[in-house]
Amino acid sequence: MQNWFFSGVQKHEKTQFIGKLVKEFPGQSEEAVTEALVAACQEVKISEGREKLDEVIRAKLR
Repeated sequence: MQNWFFSGVQKHEKTQFIGKLVKEFPGQSEEAVTEALVAACQEVKISEGREKLDEVIRAKLR
């Protein structure tokens, strides 16, 4: 399945977003955050938007 978040943003945006989540969830590694992001992209349709993606990622990291 295509990872629409990773294909839709530039590398520096990905890095910033993952870094932001690592800071927000200090018990999570960068690898764990990236895995949660990939899994969330598989669950959330692009039509549901970035807000829904953020919600699913945060739920996975809690």
